[in-house]
Amino acid sequence: MIALAGGQGGAVGTDPGAAPPVPNPAIVVPPMPGDAPAAPTRPVVVVAPAAPAADAPRAADPPVQVAPVPPTTVPPAPPTTVTTFQRPPAPPSVLPSAPGEAPDDPFQEPPISPFLPQRPFAPEDVLPDGTRVNLPTAAPQYITYGPRYGNQTKFQYGPSTENPRRFVATGGLIVKIVYQGKTIPSPNPLAPPIPVYEEVELGADNAVGWIHGAKAEDLGGDGPPPQTKTDDKTEVELYLQGNVVIRTMSEQQQGVGKPPQKMEQVLRAQEIYYDVSKSKALAICGNMELNVMGFPDNVRLKADEIWQLGKNEYRMFRNEVSSSKRQTDPGLKMTTRQSVLTSRTAVRRNIFGFPYRNLKTGETEVGFERILTSQSVFVRIFDTPIFWEPRNKTDVNEPMGPLKSLSFGNDQIFGVQLYLTWDMYKLLGVRPGDNSRWLLHTDYLSLRGPAFGSDYDYSGPDLFGFGRQQAGFFRFYGIDDEHKLEGGQDNLGGDRGPEPFTPHYRGRVQWRHTQDLYEDGTTYVRANGQIEYLSDKNYLEQYYNQEYNTMPNQETFMDLYGAKGNTGGSLLFEQNLARPWVTETNWLPKADGYMIGQNLFDVATYNAKASVAYGQLRPASIYPVPVGQGVVNPQVANNLLITNPSPQDVADSTGRLDFMQKLDAPFDLGPFRIDPYGIVDMTYYSQDLAGKSRDRFYGGGGVRESFTVSRLYDEVYNELFNVHGLYHKSTWSANFYAAHSDTSYTLLPQMDRLNDDATDYEHNLVTPREQTLTDANGRVLAGGYYLSNSPVFDPQLLAIRRLVLDRVDTLDSIQELQLSTNQRLQTKRGFPGAEHTVDWMTLDMSMALFPNANRDNFGQAAGMFEYKYLWHIGDRTSISSNGWYDPRAFGNGLADVRYADIGLNFTRPDGTLYQVTYRYTDPIDSRALQGSITYAMSRRYKVSFSTSYDFGLNQAQTIQMTFLRTGADMTAQIGFSYNAIQQNFGFQIAFLPNLALAQSPNLLSGAPVLSR
Repeated sequence: MIALAGGQGGAVGTDPGAAPPVPNPAIVVPPMPGDAPAAPTRPVVVVAPAAPAADAPRAADPPVQVAPVPPTTVPPAPPTTVTTFQRPPAPPSVLPSAPGEAPDDPFQEPPISPFLPQRPFAPEDVLPDGTRVNLPTAAPQYITYGPRYGNQTKFQYGPSTENPRRFVATGGLIVKIVYQGKTIPSPNPLAPPIPVYEEVELGADNAVGWIHGAKAEDLGGDGPPPQTKTDDKTEVELYLQGNVVIRTMSEQQQGVGKPPQKMEQVLRAQEIYYDVSKSKALAICGNMELNVMGFPDNVRLKADEIWQLGKNEYRMFRNEVSSSKRQTDPGLKMTTRQSVLTSRTAVRRNIFGFPYRNLKTGETEVGFERILTSQSVFVRIFDTPIFWEPRNKTDVNEPMGPLKSLSFGNDQIFGVQLYLTWDMYKLLGVRPGDNSRWLLHTDYLSLRGPAFGSDYDYSGPDLFGFGRQQAGFFRFYGIDDEHKLEGGQDNLGGDRGPEPFTPHYRGRVQWRHTQDLYEDGTTYVRANGQIEYLSDKNYLEQYYNQEYNTMPNQETFMDLYGAKGNTGGSLLFEQNLARPWVTETNWLPKADGYMIGQNLFDVATYNAKASVAYGQLRPASIYPVPVGQGVVNPQVANNLLITNPSPQDVADSTGRLDFMQKLDAPFDLGPFRIDPYGIVDMTYYSQDLAGKSRDRFYGGGGVRESFTVSRLYDEVYNELFNVHGLYHKSTWSANFYAAHSDTSYTLLPQMDRLNDDATDYEHNLVTPREQTLTDANGRVLAGGYYLSNSPVFDPQLLAIRRLVLDRVDTLDSIQELQLSTNQRLQTKRGFPGAEHTVDWMTLDMSMALFPNANRDNFGQAAGMFEYKYLWHIGDRTSISSNGWYDPRAFGNGLADVRYADIGLNFTRPDGTLYQVTYRYTDPIDSRALQGSITYAMSRRYKVSFSTSYDFGLNQAQTIQMTFLRTGADMTAQIGFSYNAIQQNFGFQIAFLPNLALAQSPNLLSGAPVLSR
C-alpha cells in the first residue's frame, strides 16, 4: 500500500518561489510570557541562513528525537539571521544594471526569466520575531487510482531501503484526491471556520514519484490499492509527463441560506512537477482554464511557465488571457509579461479598496475571489495591440467591475451620445439583500449636455416593519440641456405650435411603492403610492418617449385599498405637483366602497358601489388647452360644425357623492341564457359647471341573451395546414339597453378622466390642426375639417355609445341594441398521445342599432361595425385582420369613418421574424404599409430591417436597419435609422467583447435614456 501525504503548506511568510527551508531541531522558539498553552502542533523553527548539512532532515520528516532542553530566551540575532516570519534579504541581482539606472528603480520591469530573482508585486506583512503561530493540522485525504486509457498501469519501484522511495508509472495514470473535513479560517475573527470540499484529479501518460516516509510493507509490485486514506507523515512528489491534466473542483459555503460557491479549474501541460503534499507545481507550456459563472466560455490563461505556489496561488510568465470559442487562436486576448492569480476567501473590496459591508448589519462581507494581477499588459485584436497599461488588477469573477452597461450612438436630436451605467453598491462597497438594485447613470449628449441620474429598485418583506411584501423603485435623472438644436427647442416631430420656455436644467424625480399591510385568506389591505416631478412639458416625451407613450400617468397620489370576501373599499389622496400642461383632477380625498356578486336567494345577483369625494379639476393652462368637438342639436342630425372649447374641461372644485346599484337575474330558457338587469345611479355635485349644486338621477335597464351551437367535423384532415379534425363553436349574443338621465353630461365637470395624459395631450394638440391635413398632391383634405369639428370623434360621446358605465361624469340617456357573434374553428396539434386543442381560426363580429338615431347616433340607425379575424396557419405562422366602420352622413362625397388592417406574422426558433401589415384609415386617406424583418443568416450574422411607408402621402415615415455579427470573441453591431416626422437621422456602431455582453446584456441596447 502507498500512503500519500495530507497537504501541508510551506513555511508561512517565506518566498513562495524559494526551496523549502531546512529546520534545525536544536533551535526552538520558546513561548512568550503570558501566552496561553498552544494546541498540539508541530513547533515553528528558526532558520539559520547557512546551508544545512547534506544529511539534515527535511521539514516534513518526522521530528528528530532530541534531548529536551529548558526553554530559554532567544538571544538577539545578528542582522543576517531571520525567523520564518520575515523575508530574508534579497540576493544581489545577477544581471548588471543598465547604464545610469539604479538597481532599485521601482519602474524597472521584473526579469523575464522566472529563475532569476523576482520583485514582489506588493510588500508582504512581516510578523515580529519570536511570534508563536499554531499551524493547522492537515485534512484527511482519500486517494483513488486508475488507468487512463483502459490498460493496466505498470509500476516500478526503487530499493525499499531508500528514502524517499522512488517509483515509475507508465501506460497512463489517473489519481483522484479528495480532501474531506477541510476548513479555512474566516477573515472575520469572530466567525467560525469556513467548510471547504476540494477534489483534485491528476492524469498523465507517465509519472515518476518520490514518496517520503513510506513504509516498506505499503508498497507492492502491482501498484497501490484502488483507494487509500493517507496519514499526516507521508509526502509525495510527482513528475508528470505526456498530456498532463490537473483538474481542481471545490465547493465553499458562502453563508446561511446561500448556495455554496462552486469553482473548477483545469491545468494542462506537457510536463508538470507536482508536490502533492504542499500543492506546489511547475508546468512547462501550461494552459489553465477557469470556469466562471455567467461567462459564455471559460477563461483561459496560457503561459510559457506556470508556477503553483500553493493551493490558491499561481504565477505565470509570458502569458495570454482570453475567453473565446476558438481556443487555439482567439481573436481578442490580453498578453502580459507576468501575472499572479490568487484565489482566496477574504473580505471583498471594491475598486477603491473599501471593504464591502452588509447594508443591514454593517458587517464586512466575506466571499471568494480570484484576483489576477498582471504587469506590462497589452490588449490585442488578432495579434495587433490596441491598448497598453503597465499594471492591471482585476477579479476574474467580475471583470466588468461596477460597470453595468455601455452604449453610444449619434443622431440629430441628441448628437453624439455616450451612456454609462454603474452599480452603485459596488462603487460604495455595500452588499444589500438579494431583492434590490441601485444603478448610477453618467451620460453625455453632445447636442444637449452632460446628464446624471440614478435608479433604485427594491422588493421583499418587511421594509417598514409590517412584516409583509413590498416593492417599488426610486428614480431621478437630470441634464444640463444646452439647447444646441436649431431654434433651441425640442424636436418632437410635426407642428407643435407655440412652445413654452424650456429650462436649462431639466429632469425628473419619481418614487413608486406598493406595500402589503395585512392578508388573511380573502381579506387583505394594501397601499400603493407615487410621487412624480417633471421639470417641463416636453421632457418626458423627448427623453423617455417609450414611457410617455405606454406607461401610466405621471401623477402624485397615495391609495389605500382592501377587501374582505366580496366587499372592499379604497381611500385615494391625489395632489399632483405642478403640471400646467396636463388636464387633471386632484382628489382630496376620494373614498370608495363596493360589493360584488352578492347572491340574493339564488335568484338574483346584487352589485353596489358608493363614492364620497372632493375633487379639484385643473385644466391645462398652457398650450395646448382642452378643445371640444362641437355641440350637437338633438333635433338636427347634421348640425356638426360648431367649434368651441371643451365645455366639461374647465376649472372646478366640487364635492361629489355617488351611489350606483345593479341587479341581475339570469336564467336559462332552453339553449338560451337570459339575463335581465337594471341599473340605478344617484349623484350629487356641490358645484356643477354653472357654479350651483346639482342632483342627478340615472336609471337604466336591459336584457342580455346568448346561446352557443357547435359541430364536430372529425373527418377533416390536412397535413399541409396541420389540421386533424375541426370543431366549430359559434356563440351569438345580444344586449338591449335603455337608460335615462335627468341631467346632460355637458352640465357636469369631467372629474373621472377618460383618456390618459399622453392621449389627452395629443388630442388637444392635433384636433385644431386636422382641418389643415393635405394629401400626396398637397390638397387640403375635406375630411380633416370634420375631424376637427365633428362630435363624432368626441371621447365622451363615444364612451356613452359604447355603454361605458364606470365613469360617473360620462353618463347620459341612450337606447341601443348590441349584436355580436364569436366563431371558433378548433383542431388538435401535437405529438401522438399528447395532442392539445388550439384555435385554428377565430372571427369576432359586432354592431350596434340605435332606435333613437337622431339623438344617439347622429341620424344613423346602425353603426360601430367591427370585426377581428385570426388564422393560425401553423404554430409559428398566422394571418390577422381587424376593422372598424361607422357610416356617417358627412356629404360632399367624403368617405365614411373606417379603419382596417391585415397582417402576416412569421417566426422561427432561430430568431427569424417576418411581420407585414397594411393599414387603411379614412377620412384622412392614410394607406400605410409597415414591415419588419429579423433574419438570422447564420449563427453569426443577423440583420433587422423595419419601415413604414404611407401611400396616401407618398412618403416613408420611418426606416431602421441593424446588422449584427456575433463572433467567437466579439460582437459587432452597425445600424442606422431615419424618422421623417422628426427629420432625424441617426446611426450606431458598437464593437464589444462577448465576455462583457455576458456580464451586461444591455451593452447593445441603444440609447438607454429613451427606455429607462
